[in-house]
Amino acid sequence: MIDHQFYPTPPHLVEKAWNKFTESHVTALLEPSAGKGALLDKPRGYYMNGTSTTDCIEAMGDNIAVLKQKGLRVVDTDFLSFTTSKLYSHIILNPPFAGGVDHVLKAWDVLVQGELVAIINASTVENPNSEKRQFLVNLIDENGDVEFLDAAFTTDDTQRKTNVRVAIVHLTKASLDAPLFDINKMGMKTDDTLSSFDEQLNEEKEHLSKQMQIPNSTIKNNVIAFNQAAQAIRAMIQAQRNADYYKDKISGPKHVVGGCSKKPTDYQAEFNSAYDDLKLNAWSNIINAADFTNKFSSKVIKDLERELETIKHMEFTVRNIYGLLEGLLLNKGKLDNDMLLEVFDLITAYHSSNRSLYKGWKSNDKHRSRAFRMKHTRFILPTRRTSGADYFDYANRQMISDFDKVFALLDGKIAPEDPLLNVFTDKERYRDVCSGERVASSYLEVRFYIGTQSIHFFPTKKGKELVDRFNRTVGKLRNWMPGPSTVSPAFWAQYKNAEKVTKIVESRSEYNRFRDWQLYHEDAPIAVFDELHEQACEELNIPVFNRLEHGQDEPGTQLALPVAV
Repeated sequence: MIDHQFYPTPPHLVEKAWNKFTESHVTALLEPSAGKGALLDKPRGYYMNGTSTTDCIEAMGDNIAVLKQKGLRVVDTDFLSFTTSKLYSHIILNPPFAGGVDHVLKAWDVLVQGELVAIINASTVENPNSEKRQFLVNLIDENGDVEFLDAAFTTDDTQRKTNVRVAIVHLTKASLDAPLFDINKMGMKTDDTLSSFDEQLNEEKEHLSKQMQIPNSTIKNNVIAFNQAAQAIRAMIQAQRNADYYKDKISGPKHVVGGCSKKPTDYQAEFNSAYDDLKLNAWSNIINAADFTNKFSSKVIKDLERELETIKHMEFTVRNIYGLLEGLLLNKGKLDNDMLLEVFDLITAYHSSNRSLYKGWKSNDKHRSRAFRMKHTRFILPTRRTSGADYFDYANRQMISDFDKVFALLDGKIAPEDPLLNVFTDKERYRDVCSGERVASSYLEVRFYIGTQSIHFFPTKKGKELVDRFNRTVGKLRNWMPGPSTVSPAFWAQYKNAEKVTKIVESRSEYNRFRDWQLYHEDAPIAVFDELHEQACEELNIPVFNRLEHGQDEPGTQLALPVAV
């Protein structure tokens, strides 16, 4: 879908806008309507060094992905609702033409000391027919200048052309050479944020915090602490700036800016660095409060942590916190499915005796390979023991913990009443299992064999029901199982008898040509398996299921999931 307000800035106009800045050293840059980063592509190398930071604000998901690919930090998605304590030295923007005046005035409010360059519709300045437009005209008269351009968006290097006449507005707020910062005029938003917290909370979906098990009080207290800490850090740096200034006054004149051994921009950079660290810590605290380690498997958590690293650059506000929780809640189903698939593959990939084979429901090319079921009776896994480590070191306990999470999820619970992990953390039960005894937990009994360094898992009565649910869930995720449609009885017959069929298939010498292929490899010799599978079904007097004819053996037969085998 095309955003009709999205006009990427052409390169010639980018260069012209950047040339408006009079201060070439960029301490911290903000692009509040970043799009795909056109304003940030080329000029950054000329105006920024290794300590400079660039923050972007962008609402469109596709554009955000492009910005992240370019290595740019996205700190928010709605500029007009944006609040921050960061000290930006430069702000550059090409906002939507229809909202130019609102964006420029917002940028002026965000800017504490520094310069602002904005590309807007010329009529915003030439026709000041509103209070906001007149205010902007007065700002330009008192704090900057404006240049009008015709046909700026019609040149050959313009991606989306328009005949609109534009104005390049340049504003400077306070002098960077001012000897002192005024802490009372540094744009703190703490009081506003706190006083509006309850109002914001009522507007948000309160169930989010309940679903993610983060109390509202935790969110509120973190926001309060963050804003108070930011204010304290700024006051501390302000005090150091004052002390340095007067110390240099006493020591005598020096040939430095403002009579101080540091430039004002140095103090800005010092605060911004501390502020960014504070923001990372605040987000980490919220992420830890969500307690992902008890919700998802180790691999899913690692994948999720990579995504969350980008979240930590966002401004730490009530709105953004609830945005994170909503995103996690919306994606929880996918994360749960990823965890189920990960653990299923771990169990079925290691040992052929852990799985039974059956013909999958789908007949298309991608899913034409054989399907798998976990066995209900037992599955075997090696210990993930590193050299010289305890038999049940961190890696093994992590694997055991993943089993607890998966079976609890299948049981509709947050955690098992008696987690399997307890077997390996309780001294007495751990001693028993290391002695080769069979020790039970809520869903699985376990026995350890020192000689083979393998762990044997035996599902309990409840565990067997969950294994059946596990098989069906994974089967549907992989399109091995049928959906709510007519179903061939032959499919259910070979599915329910998969363990018997597999035993016969694996006894045939021809099976060796088939068994070494990767589990879900599309190019595995399916014809060999199909032939052996049909022979086994016939030997057991089981109807032969043909994928190409699925659902057509007995029209009208409805999907009825059989009970656990």
